[in-house]
Amino acid sequence: MDTQSIAVGGVELAREGSRFFALPLIVQVAAPVLLFAAASTIAIDPALATLMKANVTGVPADIMRALTDLGIGTGYVVGALLLIIFATIARRAHFAPRFEALFARAQRLSFLFLLSLAASGAIVNLMKILAGRHRPRDLFGRSEYGFEPFQFRHALDSFPSGHSQTIFVVTTVLALALPKRWRSISLAGAMIAATRVVMTNHYLSDVVVGSYIGIAAVLLIAPFVLRQGDAPMLRRPLSRL
Repeated sequence: MDTQSIAVGGVELAREGSRFFALPLIVQVAAPVLLFAAASTIAIDPALATLMKANVTGVPADIMRALTDLGIGTGYVVGALLLIIFATIARRAHFAPRFEALFARAQRLSFLFLLSLAASGAIVNLMKILAGRHRPRDLFGRSEYGFEPFQFRHALDSFPSGHSQTIFVVTTVLALALPKRWRSISLAGAMIAATRVVMTNHYLSDVVVGSYIGIAAVLLIAPFVLRQGDAPMLRRPLSRL
């Protein structure tokens, strides 16, 4: 296996050429995702947003509002940074030698999360400016629906969903760390992302594209950061992912 290791901030990173398999999959999936988003923009988004607005009220709305806040990245960033600091101190102090491999893996997974969140966040924010899509509230308030490219106003930053991008960075990293739980983790991520549609913060196409960007960022960056054994799913054939 062609492997090169480097150190960044005390965290050992590895590049393993045999695992650069994610790019073909991501490219293949991009076309269906974008086609679905285009079709949803034309035929689904306004009707679904109107349906949610009319029917999700009271206690269900309160529950959805609480769940949707799980897509805010601040707490995850703080947690990842604290985990990196703790693991670094633990490894250097050698106070639990038998757990050093676990600490090192936690460092790399946390570093993967931070890099993926930053990269995908930059892409999402750039796309928001380029697209300039009206949020659903403009549809209800002023009957405005569509795009006004190259805008910086919050009312025109619906596409893609940043909450969905964030939660799928979180859940994709967790799925790599806990491969036996990847289905339940992914389902939880999908449910949280879906609250953006239910609460009419975003349209369905916003959420689908934001989620895709979050997943793609993790899978593209992982081979540069993780070492063999950190994420068993990355060694499986594409058809089994």
